[in-house]
Amino acid sequence: NMKIFSLINIIVYSLLYVTNDIGNYGRWLIPVTILLYVVENMVYLYKYRRDQLLCFEFFFSIAFFLCSFLTPFVFPLLDSYQGRAFVDTEYNLLKVYILCFIGYNSYMFGLCLSKQQGNHTLWFNVSFNRRSCLYSNLLCFFFIVCFYIMGGGRLISLYSDLASDLNQRYGNWGEYMIYAMYAYTISIVTNFSSVSQYASSLRELIKQLPFLFYVNSILLVIPLLLSGLRSSAAQLLIPMLLMYGISIKKMRTCKVLAIILVGYATMIMIGMTRAGDGVAKQDSLFLTLVYDFVSANGANSFLVNYADIQGFTGGSNMLLQLASIVPFMQSFILLFIPRSSLALSSSTMFTNSFMDSTQGGMGTALIGDIYYTFGVIGVIILMFLLGYFLKKLYKSHNSPYALVILMSLSGNAIFAARVEYCFILRSLSYTAIFLFIILSITKDKNIYENRLRNR
Repeated sequence: NMKIFSLINIIVYSLLYVTNDIGNYGRWLIPVTILLYVVENMVYLYKYRRDQLLCFEFFFSIAFFLCSFLTPFVFPLLDSYQGRAFVDTEYNLLKVYILCFIGYNSYMFGLCLSKQQGNHTLWFNVSFNRRSCLYSNLLCFFFIVCFYIMGGGRLISLYSDLASDLNQRYGNWGEYMIYAMYAYTISIVTNFSSVSQYASSLRELIKQLPFLFYVNSILLVIPLLLSGLRSSAAQLLIPMLLMYGISIKKMRTCKVLAIILVGYATMIMIGMTRAGDGVAKQDSLFLTLVYDFVSANGANSFLVNYADIQGFTGGSNMLLQLASIVPFMQSFILLFIPRSSLALSSSTMFTNSFMDSTQGGMGTALIGDIYYTFGVIGVIILMFLLGYFLKKLYKSHNSPYALVILMSLSGNAIFAARVEYCFILRSLSYTAIFLFIILSITKDKNIYENRLRNR
């Protein structure tokens, strides 16, 4: 029983956390934790997702491991500059391991809290009419046009322009690019769902998709890939893969693994060449393969140590990100609360501690961010809520909003462990708002017919 297994892990590792003599567990804690993590995920994926391996849990499990448990393997390979963010003590290393494993099992406990309907098959009984598809494509195209009018052509040279301030790299066009990404995610769901009854293969899907969907893909997805913005590109490509598996045709495990390997290799190459001045690689091949996740391990190390010394923020660092789910709410709050009275976000604080923020950010780490905010209790509660929220999405088989939010959340799965806990909330909120506008305008009868049919 996955629920009981996760709960036992939480209890055991929580007892280890409150033990003052963590160092005595160093010889076995790291290998045992990794073994338990691998077994737990393999059992879960086999039990619930063996017929549809492409899912949020699969991507998130890989990313979480790379962001949380790499320190003992990569730190010896780093030079003094690269390793400056790590707190080089065994106590800190083991404490981070314990906190990350507690957090992940809290997420798994929430995910498995009740029996998942559909067992190991993902399914949604949602379809959209042609008007909903058209309006989602038009909304995306509108934001793309605004994006280019405001100077979005700079996207292609984003990393090769050495004179630019990477902290302000998006300029005025960045907001429209983000809105276009929200609308494009909706268009993936509406278009793939609407043609599912006419297409049962990739070739048929290509024939059925509207022309405007291809125009939006050429104007948005391809430039994101060429620019080197891999996280943004992944936010669109992953939902495309998931919707293909849900609406068109399930993919065999071997094909899924092949896609993941090819995609990962491609993302690494983009990261190594996006500056435009040759291939940038590390001395170690292993370090080259995982380098994108090294800073997250450093962030966990630094933030846990920082919070233990300076104390927790109590949530003031999350206030503005929480307010971002409501348009203009951030500006309204700042009318009454000065920004200086709020704690820095974990990514800003982490970056400012080690480098000039105008040269880019160092990011943060999910568990480190939560611990910096609320401590171990926050790690348990907030990670549980993440898993429980995901479970509720999976059980909402007839809700178009659940499907769209799930695709948006899955698009961020690879990088979710590298950002603040509340970072994704704005994406989920605006995606739902845009879908509400589209369905309100089109009065899509298919949605309501599906609901009545399944009552």
